[in-house]
Amino acid sequence: MLELAIEAIDFPNAWVALCKTIAFEGDERVIGGGQERKTIKDAVTITVLREQACQQVLQKVIHSKNPFKRVDEYLNEFTRIWLLEYYTRPKKEQFVYTYIDRLTSEILFSMDQLHVLKEELATQMKEVITSNRVQAITWIPSMDCYSRTPPCLQRVVVRYLGKYEVDLHLTWRSRDCYNAWAVNVVALADCINREVVQPNNCRIVRIVDFNDSLHVYKGDWAQAKKLEYETSPPYFQSGVIIHKMEDD
Repeated sequence: MLELAIEAIDFPNAWVALCKTIAFEGDERVIGGGQERKTIKDAVTITVLREQACQQVLQKVIHSKNPFKRVDEYLNEFTRIWLLEYYTRPKKEQFVYTYIDRLTSEILFSMDQLHVLKEELATQMKEVITSNRVQAITWIPSMDCYSRTPPCLQRVVVRYLGKYEVDLHLTWRSRDCYNAWAVNVVALADCINREVVQPNNCRIVRIVDFNDSLHVYKGDWAQAKKLEYETSPPYFQSGVIIHKMEDD
């Protein structure tokens, strides 16, 4: 099993490092089931984005070769205005789930979890503490345990570091690295920043992204291997450090 820890001060290059390393060295596996069997290169990963990488995420700076082209449309799907329009659609036009619904629905969770995150961040600031209890989840066992399309995002954690600075942790059960990783990070960070962090006059200074399965699909292996780093001063080399955890 390929296990990666990435430290980055350059967000676009963190995506390149993940894609290339997984495409070249990831474990070849088959996921899905029934008629949906898909071959992937796979890894367990943790990526830490700090300094300028955080600013790039919040400024929506992605790599020029990233294949995801409808970034603004995707970010809109993490807003409450979009959700209100979405609720008016016929059931056949709705998705199995949306993240903004899972994070705000008082029907599904008996509370607006983003509102709770905002309130709990304010409490951390008032009490001058760093809490390990402030989290939102997406998983609903009765709906997701036997679903063929359960949420990929599992958990969002917001930790107050003092001096109006915040840590954002994202935990995923499954993730397409080549097509989705970068835009997922941008969309979630944008949503949490708007809904939770900025209302408390704070700023995100570090993003920690966990993946139980970060993968590159077989059809994307060749393109992922060809990716090149986009370096720009004052970064040293690519602005990315790659750690590989070896099996004993």
